[in-house]
Amino acid sequence: MRIAFIGPESSGKTTLSEILAQKYTAELITEYSRVYLAEIQTNYSYEDLEFIAKGQFNCIINSKENNLVIIDTDLISMQVWSEFKYNKCCDFIKENIFTQQIDIYFLCKPDFPWIEDNLRENPNDREVLFDLFIKILKEYKIDYKILEGSITNRFQLCETNINSYLNNEKS
Repeated sequence: MRIAFIGPESSGKTTLSEILAQKYTAELITEYSRVYLAEIQTNYSYEDLEFIAKGQFNCIINSKENNLVIIDTDLISMQVWSEFKYNKCCDFIKENIFTQQIDIYFLCKPDFPWIEDNLRENPNDREVLFDLFIKILKEYKIDYKILEGSITNRFQLCETNINSYLNNEKS
């Protein structure tokens, strides 16, 4: 089972991914862009996004089968960012959205204060990005759950959905 957390910067994706991976002793797939950008130590370009997407995708598809896998950011996030920043998106990203085989999408609403770090770059357009996530999810006809409010509220909604999914799988 694969669960992906998507949403604008500083919306709780990493925090929730880490908490849930620990709770369920699940495999955690972190945001590949952070590794890549730390390595290149320069501004990235549109061309870098395809490389980052391929790295994220490889981590996702190489996750262990029949295990619970928690994913902090997937190709939908890459598409949203690419279209927002560059007004275009490479074919690789669009062609592999469904190949990731995500079972549950949690879309994190940016209703927390934005926290700066050296890799974040967009504190002012988080609602615009959130709306773009919804638009793309609807275009792909992908079911998703919106997470909003406190981390505790978000965690409880995640836990309820994960447990329900796991119980239905066993039936």
